[in-house]
Amino acid sequence: MQRVSLRTLAVMIHDILIVIAAFSLAAMLLDPSALPRLFSEPSQALSFFSVLVAVQFLTFWVFGVYRAMLRFSSIPDLTRIARGASLAVPLSFFFTSLLGHPDGVKVTTFILDWFLLLFGLNVGRLAYRMVKDGAIQKLKEMSHESYQRTFILGAGVAGERLLREISHDTSLALKVVGFVDDQPSKIGKSIRGVNIYGPINQLSQLISAYDVQNLIIAMPSASQEEIRHITQICRSLDKEIQLKILPRMADVLHGHVSTKILRNVQPEDLLGRKAHDLDIHRMSAMVKDKSILVTGAGGSIGSELCRQIAKFQPKSLILFEMTELFLYELEMALSNEFPDLKIVPIIGDVRHRQKLSHVFETYRPEVVFHAAAYKHVPLMEFNPVEAIRTNVLGTQNVASMAAKHRVDRFVLISSDKAINPTN
Repeated sequence: MQRVSLRTLAVMIHDILIVIAAFSLAAMLLDPSALPRLFSEPSQALSFFSVLVAVQFLTFWVFGVYRAMLRFSSIPDLTRIARGASLAVPLSFFFTSLLGHPDGVKVTTFILDWFLLLFGLNVGRLAYRMVKDGAIQKLKEMSHESYQRTFILGAGVAGERLLREISHDTSLALKVVGFVDDQPSKIGKSIRGVNIYGPINQLSQLISAYDVQNLIIAMPSASQEEIRHITQICRSLDKEIQLKILPRMADVLHGHVSTKILRNVQPEDLLGRKAHDLDIHRMSAMVKDKSILVTGAGGSIGSELCRQIAKFQPKSLILFEMTELFLYELEMALSNEFPDLKIVPIIGDVRHRQKLSHVFETYRPEVVFHAAAYKHVPLMEFNPVEAIRTNVLGTQNVASMAAKHRVDRFVLISSDKAINPTN
């Protein structure tokens, strides 16, 4: 049998009183003398109200009205009460008619009783929730200094749900001070008392005006361009902004929107394509316990490539770089992070075949990662001869040496990091 808590018992008593009060008020409104006549015979009044209360209370119980948590009363709960009342009132009319209706009690009395019953039951529940929400809000205001001021980007369904969860969960320590949206029809309005500002192009000014520390993107269908634009705005500000994002649209449509699964903006959110996951096992098999050569090792791509390769424990890592400073900084960084790794720093240029030949003959690399290339397109258009010598002939030199010395694998690193490409 379902255990009844003290709070549920209090709700039941409230409903019983509402059942009695609603019918009494309906009878008095239609015929002021009906109720006094009913109570002139106490035994008849007791029988009548006993049946009325029993029928309506049991109907509400069957409809699951008392399974709902009062703290989170919502539209589905109120709908359940309406369905229960729509059956409870006709049933109570039928069963009380078996006892004989007192003078002045008619069908219209029960019709008015239905309206008053719904009003009383629902208002009581909503009032309780408003009081609880108000208490939580006052608690938040008392400790507002420890709460981070937050903007929700997107004044739609996802944003409204997020606002509700933030309002209920004080452990998040977030205070939503506004929504930001691009739709002109929403700007200037409010959701649950929180103003909607916009457009998003004015985000930097709004952040400064309202002293915001947190931004949450609640636009599950936002494109990579929109997310990238918001990220760039945050980076352009003098203050640090915590930027988080809600899950994808499918999770929202299935009701999975939750502040518990807010996440930081990931690089794949900014890509114009699907991210490809690295096959760790294949990468480890290709690199572990082997001699690895990386050309252009000191560049932005080459240096990060060296750091990733070092994690897979190669036998040796040969750093081939033409710039002394870049090579020195990379060697120091790798030595500190991977003290057991054998590092071979070599200053050299891929345009010099003799130097490459010496490296291949001396260190016998088994895998070659070729990352030595110019990538600044406008600069290379101004210096086309150097671009061809390095990007074309230099690549040919490295590839021919790799073929000549029968390396196990030659990997040409893509040049998709081109700066300001013309096509």
